Amino acid sequence: MSQGITVVSVAQLNAMATQVQGISKRITEGAQEMTSELQRTLAEWGEGTESRAAFNSFKARVDACIAEMNGALAAMPPAVNEAAASAHATERRNTALFN
Repeated sequence: MSQGITVVSVAQLNAMATQVQGISKRITEGAQEMTSELQRTLAEWGEGTESRAAFNSFKARVDACIAEMNGALAAMPPAVNEAAASAHATERRNTALFN
């Protein structure tokens, strides 16, 4: 890296897009696993109890946060792929100048 310049290869950008998709999947799977574990305890809480209401409220907030986070993560791969395509086109154009 040079002073004030960041160099990122097309391969690094493509790898980043793939990693972001994996992160989204792991977050969703983790939340589903947590919910599955809580379902065993939840069965002991009757409908209309404070415990059930607190769980339902918390779960709704967590689900909303996960949906928002996954929405942001879903927007990243296309943007990264666009940056990779632009970088590749720039590399080709610059190479053509020297040929």
